[in-house]
This record gives sequence, structure tokens and C-alpha cells, in this order.
Amino acid sequence: EVKAGDKVPADIRLVKLKTTTVRAEQSQLTGETQSVIKDPDVVDDPSMVHQGKNNMLFASTTISNGACVGCVVATGMSTEIGAIQGAVTEAAGEKDPTPLQKKLDEFGNT
Repeated sequence: EVKAGDKVPADIRLVKLKTTTVRAEQSQLTGETQSVIKDPDVVDDPSMVHQGKNNMLFASTTISNGACVGCVVATGMSTEIGAIQGAVTEAAGEKDPTPLQKKLDEFGNT
């Protein structure tokens, strides 16, 4: 169960609303500036983008209004925010060294 003010600890599929509406602030994941209304209705399209997954609460987002019950579907690096973190980490490892890093490497080798 999550309620207003809670930070969502994992990716959760909504099962039941305990209030008339549930809203989640998910700007860190989707870039949306306003909170999003969530509901337990099934989303039939498996390729739906995050903004269209109204039946999901995503890890690291915050419940801004209401309360609901759900089922955890992913934790840690398996969550949507974990996938983003993995992509960022991978991209950071592919960078060429900066001029400063090259100079420091040269300095360390002498």
C-alpha cells in the first residue's frame, strides 16, 4: 500500500484504489510537470510509453494524492529508473578521456 507523501519503493502495478483518485509525481522519469492520475485499469499495449502506463507506479516517484494497493513487479536495477541509470552508466563508460585526464595519465606514467 502507498499513500499521499510516500516515495514509491519499486515498480508497482496498481490493483485497487483506496481513495477516489491517486496521483503520482513522476517528472524525474517522464519529464511531465504535473502529477498524473493513476488507475488500476489494464493497459493492453505492451509497447506503451511510460506516460501512457496509468496503471503503474514507478520507483522513485512520489504519491501526491490518494492511496492504493499494488503488486511489486520490479525492484532495483530492474525498475524503469534502474534501466535509465544503467544506460547513463554505460554511456559514461564509453566517453573518451578529457584533456585533463590525458595529462594526469601522462603525469602518472613519468
